[in-house]
Amino acid sequence: AEPSTIRKEYKDSSIATALRLLAEGKADAYVGAGSTGAMVFGLAAVIIGTTLFRRVSFVRGTAAVVIGSILYKLCIQIAILLGLPGNMLKFITAALFLVILITGNLTGRKGGADGAGAA
Repeated sequence: AEPSTIRKEYKDSSIATALRLLAEGKADAYVGAGSTGAMVFGLAAVIIGTTLFRRVSFVRGTAAVVIGSILYKLCIQIAILLGLPGNMLKFITAALFLVILITGNLTGRKGGADGAGAA
């Protein structure tokens, strides 16, 4: 649909409200979690939780994902509070994934692939 159609026909939708607030100067940026954002959030929660807590015996799958989602949102909130521009949030997310995946792989490699270790 055309932006003008959305503004007229769906004037109470979240995107129309965000555009109005931006135009009125009441908002500085719009960050939406549309279908792509929801998928990224879900994947982030799973990757962060399962990578960080794979070796912790008392944290199981669902709890790890919940903790991962909290950590992901916390990192995004810190980036916003630091005043980083909205387009930097993708960079922050990518950097967070990189750090977590590297950390998870480094801790998972102790002792080699079979866990036996080399003498």
